[in-house]
Amino acid sequence: MSSATSSTIPNEIILYGYPGSPYFRRVKQYLAFRQISYAECPTSPILPRPMLAALGVRYRRIPVLSIGKDIYVDTSAILARLDSLFPPSSANPGLAPTGLSQILFRTNTGSEGVFARCAGMLDSRFPAMKDPAFVKDRRDMMGPRWGADTSGKGRAEAAIALRRVFAELETLLQDGRDWLEGGKGMGRADAEAVWPLDWALSDLQAGEYFSKAEFPKAIAWVERYRKVVKDAATKAGKPTKVKGEDAVAFVKSAEYSDKESAVDSSDPLGLKEGQEVQVSPTDSGTSYKDHGKLVKLTRDEVAIAVKTDDGSEVRIHAPRWNFKVRAVESATKL
Repeated sequence: MSSATSSTIPNEIILYGYPGSPYFRRVKQYLAFRQISYAECPTSPILPRPMLAALGVRYRRIPVLSIGKDIYVDTSAILARLDSLFPPSSANPGLAPTGLSQILFRTNTGSEGVFARCAGMLDSRFPAMKDPAFVKDRRDMMGPRWGADTSGKGRAEAAIALRRVFAELETLLQDGRDWLEGGKGMGRADAEAVWPLDWALSDLQAGEYFSKAEFPKAIAWVERYRKVVKDAATKAGKPTKVKGEDAVAFVKSAEYSDKESAVDSSDPLGLKEGQEVQVSPTDSGTSYKDHGKLVKLTRDEVAIAVKTDDGSEVRIHAPRWNFKVRAVESATKL
């Protein structure tokens, strides 16, 4: 019998991931800042991840988050759902109002923007890059040339692109503001913009390229963010830990947290509710496709009902941005 129950899984939220993932860290920092209690299920940095496979999830990236029987893949879908479930309050403080800069940073710091430049700083100096199993796993997701550069030139070229980002931030902060949109507290634009740069400066040891002398305001901004997150994490306390098998049992026995099920009849794809479809990312891990019956399709979200390893049903939710939705009939002909 599972030891995980609704009383031991705060808010019925389970976050799946491993500490080295910058996207996993990004969601953890968001949860801490918003003071949202949750449980954490540790996963391996590489496949297989038995607990997710048991839940019928073929999507291979991290993090993944479940709320009851609803499973959210991709950080943007995770944050959007948490935003809707936990509006700003005294118990769950919100981020400062959003604006144009938040939209720009959100679209430019994702997997194909600033993050990709940061990831380009990974080279043979890092132990994971010398692990054949890790390299094989990432090539399966990113392509056969991933990690092939051992000259160090790729790291230098990535630094060139990131120096431009730091210079733009330096200009934006030149008027003395603490946060990007000029508010008194950290805003969503800051949260969207800072996380890959924080990763570059910490785990990727990129400080040699971005000195305080050259970018004093940008570096101070990153340090302010770190203090805010550290203070929030201290206040929130550590998340509840849950084992993989207990997480699986809990999700299977839970109720759906999202009661909405509607397919937009005006959607350009012309799909119908209940239709068999496959959902997959378009930027990385593209060969890992989730199959199921279409439950929900809006401008921003797709949800499908999938079968777990014992035949029970859960729902997988993904964003529309950087994801492809195809009817199974047409998808098999491509």
